[in-house]
Amino acid sequence: MDMDNEELKKDLEEQYSMLETEIEEDKKKKRYLVVFIFFLVMFLLMFGTTFSYFKIYNGREEIKEVLVKDLYINEKKDAFDFDESIKSYVVSMPYGTTKVTFGYKICENCTIDITGNENLKTGSNEIKIKIINKDTKIEDDYIIYIIVENKEDNNNPNNSNDNNSENNDDSNDNSNNDDKNNDNEEINKDLRLKYLEVTNHTFLTEFSPNNNYYITNDIFDNEDSLKIKFTLFDESNTFKLKLNGVDVERETTKDDDKNVLDLNVKTELILGANKLEIIVCNEKGNTNTYEVYLNVKHYDDDEKVINLEVEPINGDGTFSFSNVIPGWESDGMQGIKITNKSNYDAYINLKWTEVLNEFNNKNDLNFEVKYNNKIIKSGYLPDKDTYIIKNLALKANSSNTYYFKYKYLYTDSDQNIDQGKTFKARIQVSLQD
Repeated sequence: MDMDNEELKKDLEEQYSMLETEIEEDKKKKRYLVVFIFFLVMFLLMFGTTFSYFKIYNGREEIKEVLVKDLYINEKKDAFDFDESIKSYVVSMPYGTTKVTFGYKICENCTIDITGNENLKTGSNEIKIKIINKDTKIEDDYIIYIIVENKEDNNNPNNSNDNNSENNDDSNDNSNNDDKNNDNEEINKDLRLKYLEVTNHTFLTEFSPNNNYYITNDIFDNEDSLKIKFTLFDESNTFKLKLNGVDVERETTKDDDKNVLDLNVKTELILGANKLEIIVCNEKGNTNTYEVYLNVKHYDDDEKVINLEVEPINGDGTFSFSNVIPGWESDGMQGIKITNKSNYDAYINLKWTEVLNEFNNKNDLNFEVKYNNKIIKSGYLPDKDTYIIKNLALKANSSNTYYFKYKYLYTDSDQNIDQGKTFKARIQVSLQD
């Protein structure tokens, strides 16, 4: 009996030992399993991150893919120099243009979609161009602003009059638009601007209160700031500003009676066409919008950038007189000093602006412009904005001062009618194209 108990005990001990061994083996397997799972998770994380990196990297490479190598308007091929990295352009087209067509060079697997290039109206038009690579699904978007001139601006020498017969055949549509504009002129006359300029830069068309669209093409991305100055006809009106479709929240400053918007070229403007909207509002809720297209180009050392500084002599830049009698002459001490602050010779224009001429005997009003004590221009004082003299040479890093003298000539005509009358104007300086 004792023998049997010993054998049973021994057998139980062996089974217990085997069980312990199995348990220990299970623990090892679990530890191995935990370690395996840990390294598997780490591997997946590392692989996933690496995979994500390659996706991002490849995405960047795909974005650099050039979808379009050239883009131009067939009716005006020299309107802009295309660069695939510049996404917006502005082009002035002659009065009566109702359609433009495009030429382009796109990648082999690309498609192009152009909308808005038909049924163009006088004034501002927006053409959208989308190019898509069918394989990679990468796309590029471009905006072309087309400014169709008013009839009164069509003879401006700065603008091309090239056009096709198809556009001329459809010109009646734009005539209807002009008629509508004329109908609204009386309604909107209190909503107009009296003055508008981009300092040290020129518009393609001369400013007129009745023209709502302007382009300036001589801005470069190495400039620090840009000042837009404007004056409302009716100072009881208000205005708001938008730049590239976004409200300009900050307040403008004042320069005499002018509102001044100061823009940082490097941080607030993009390369290409920037659309600035000046929206004039009255208390009735009526609005009138002026659009200024600020076309920013990349500065190249080969480009001649000319900066002018204009300083009035003996006054604030306003040239005026009133209550004169026949035989009167001014002292000839009013004038302007123009400084060329660049390393290039410049050619400049002088122009009467903001003209107020109440005199009836306008041919009795004469003026002279003197430079270096020599008369370089003389004539009648105008009754509207007009050029005084064009193409004046101004050497690099130098200044010229021009003095103005006025006369109210004595004549045999009845001059009593001009008692108490006023002449007033400002001088605008611009670069000759």
